[in-house]
Amino acid sequence: MSRASWEQVLPQSLDDHAIQNSVKVLFDQIQLHVENFYFNPQESIKIPPEAHERLSELQTPHLPGPLVDCMKSSRSVLPVIKHCLAHQVVQGMMAGQQPRLLPLGFTYACGDRGFSDSTGRRAIGTQTESAAFLARNIEMDVDAFTDAFAKWRNESQDVAGAKSHLEGLLKNAASVASTLFSQPSMYQFSWIYTPQYNRSVLIVPTFRKVTDEQGKALEQPQELMRPVAERI
Repeated sequence: MSRASWEQVLPQSLDDHAIQNSVKVLFDQIQLHVENFYFNPQESIKIPPEAHERLSELQTPHLPGPLVDCMKSSRSVLPVIKHCLAHQVVQGMMAGQQPRLLPLGFTYACGDRGFSDSTGRRAIGTQTESAAFLARNIEMDVDAFTDAFAKWRNESQDVAGAKSHLEGLLKNAASVASTLFSQPSMYQFSWIYTPQYNRSVLIVPTFRKVTDEQGKALEQPQELMRPVAERI
């Protein structure tokens, strides 16, 4: 598929307010998903050994300790679960040359110079192959998250409903990711913040615009979304 073919389906350039709103809505969805499908137990839940590995796959460098320990010792586990889902989504949108929540080769089509021409064109393939790549990644991410936090899922919510809702959320994240990558400006998520309390985690990262529409770095990055932290 040629670059011209891709350009026909790329999202249009949006203003800062539209970008800000799409990202805010996504993180609102993340908070609501956790609040609707998971609960905070009155007593610590015993975590079997096989669950340790599933939780470790969602470990982030921004937690106060191992995820397993956080789930055992936190007064409220919901912020921990929110943090892990938000981090999983951001990693899928922004990490590496081929983010998990973008169709195969999309960053090349949007002008990513990390690919050589031959590598990029092989990566793009067909729209069908790219869509299948994205669908597989979403399915794997849904399973990884839902299985890891199965012990804390509301009994009133079945696993099929939780997975279906999360799949819709990740599809929206993929749409937001494609919009961000297709803009002339560059954007950045940051998990760095000064905690107000000893045991708190970010459930929403800082989101900034870091270049102008000509690709020139802004002297002062424009903050489009402030970080939000909750105590655990």
